[in-house]
Amino acid sequence: MSVLYHAETKRMRPFWADEIISIYKACMATGVIGKEVFKDGKLIDGCFVNDPVSLFSIAGVRVSTVLKMDAKYKAGTGEIELLCFHRPAGPNNSEHTHFVPGVDGKPIWDPIDNSNTVRYGYLKSKRIFK
Repeated sequence: MSVLYHAETKRMRPFWADEIISIYKACMATGVIGKEVFKDGKLIDGCFVNDPVSLFSIAGVRVSTVLKMDAKYKAGTGEIELLCFHRPAGPNNSEHTHFVPGVDGKPIWDPIDNSNTVRYGYLKSKRIFK
């Protein structure tokens, strides 16, 4: 969803729900997004974007490069920034990583809506798209 947020701003119109579902299904079928893993009916893994450049392409936005950069990296003009937040293992021994769209190292939207990983974790790195 974070990639689609940036794609919406580039194409200057929101995605319809059926477009999002079609993109998601196409990405799952081709391996662009990792398969969902459920345990006891609860999503425990999956939805990791294996090929973000292809995801942007399927969403109608052309990017040619993705770079994994340090959290302190300042995005240049025209670069798209996704923030990687990390929350270390707590009492339940589970670590969490969550990606959100950002500008200047600050989240501008959270697909989980106020996730604990963003709230209690830290900015670990950035993915920069050119």
